[in-house]
Amino acid sequence: HDLTYYKTKYGTNTLFSDYNNKETNNYSSSVTFSVVQPLLKNFLGKLDNMPLKIAGIQEKIKRIFYDESIEKRMIAGIQMYLDWVYLIEQQKILKEIIRDNRRILGQTRNKVRAGIADRSELEMARGNVLMFERSLIEVEEAFSKLIVHMNRYLKVTKEDLPEEDILKRRFEMPKINLAGNYRDVKILDLTLKQIKLNVSGIKNTMLPYLDLIANYTIKGTDESSLGSAYGEIGTKEIYIGFQFTMPLGDRANKGDLKENEAEFKKVQYQRTDLFKNYNDTEKNIKTSIVDTLRLIKKQEQYLNSLRRKLRDERAQYRKGSLSLRELVRTSTDLSNAKLTLSNYIIKYHKLYYDYLELIDNILTRYKYCIPASCYAGIKSELDKQVRIEKMKNKKKIK
Repeated sequence: HDLTYYKTKYGTNTLFSDYNNKETNNYSSSVTFSVVQPLLKNFLGKLDNMPLKIAGIQEKIKRIFYDESIEKRMIAGIQMYLDWVYLIEQQKILKEIIRDNRRILGQTRNKVRAGIADRSELEMARGNVLMFERSLIEVEEAFSKLIVHMNRYLKVTKEDLPEEDILKRRFEMPKINLAGNYRDVKILDLTLKQIKLNVSGIKNTMLPYLDLIANYTIKGTDESSLGSAYGEIGTKEIYIGFQFTMPLGDRANKGDLKENEAEFKKVQYQRTDLFKNYNDTEKNIKTSIVDTLRLIKKQEQYLNSLRRKLRDERAQYRKGSLSLRELVRTSTDLSNAKLTLSNYIIKYHKLYYDYLELIDNILTRYKYCIPASCYAGIKSELDKQVRIEKMKNKKKIK
């Protein structure tokens, strides 16, 4: 659109007289309204709006990457918290085992003094205590190293203890529709949308120019003086026409078009493969969760059976009807069964949180993962993220 004002001096008339000499100047003025509307290339400002649309897509992709980085930080903190719980549980179990084996060592020492047990049984009992004490030292060393490392994410000390019921928790699997909900898939969907815009823009750029041009001109004239040249309206003119320009060759745009079309197909294949991989991983994690729960149940039954067996064998050992070797074997089996059970439980928790990460559900459930008192650097970021999500939901409702 254009608005133009013209003022021109279009002539000079000189008059001669015996008494005076005057020169009279004639002036003209005009106002022109011009409208140019593209009908093919850049129709309705398609090319002009393209950068804004692409910028909007890029902003959405950046938002997704930001959410992903926060979630990865969160899952790292959760995994370390669960390792922390596991090592504390290991220390607890090993201390119980050492206490029980020291009791057996004391009983064996009394039997040796009474002459009803061999020296070899005493050394066997002592060796058992030393073996588990060595295991406890190794676990305590791993625990100290973990505390140093996890303080990047969580605020804990060696004196802190996890919640008492954490190993008894069982979770319900989130019931959501996963189609297209993975962040990585969303990124590829947005990438495809951007490539489509690029292809559409290149095709539009290759179109010929066909412009509708309309001019409306108002002319004013006054042949007497310059001061009144702007006040008189004379004639009106309307002009409507078309302008057509055909580009030739345009190899650069043709090359860009082929490149973008090939990239579009490539990203489509990537999206298909990625979505299938996510579905397969989801099924595998769900299967692993179910199987691990079954293992936990069987291990608890096995553990109860060993407890009953050990209680009976201790009574037999005190009476002298059972050898120390049999008692130590059952005691060791019970100790290993306790450690195995805690390992299954921690594995179950980790699988559940792996599943939440897979379906990008950690950010909405982070407060249920680990106690709020343990949060350090990630807490403020996640709280900020929750506030942003709430604001988004309010805007959607409005």
